[in-house]
This record gives sequence, C-alpha cells and structure tokens, in this order.
Amino acid sequence: MNNYRTDKTAMWALSGNFDASKSWK
Repeated sequence: MNNYRTDKTAMWALSGNFDASKSWK
C-alpha cells in the first residue's frame, strides 16, 4: 500500500510537478 502511494507520488512529483512547474510559470 505504501509502496503504491509512494510510486504514484514520485511519478506525479517527477513528471507532474515538473510539468506543472513549467506550465505554472
């Protein structure tokens, strides 16, 4: 359970956060 959540968060933070940061700016 924790692994799944960490994986999803990591993926979002790596891809989502990066993409969001670029889009936000």
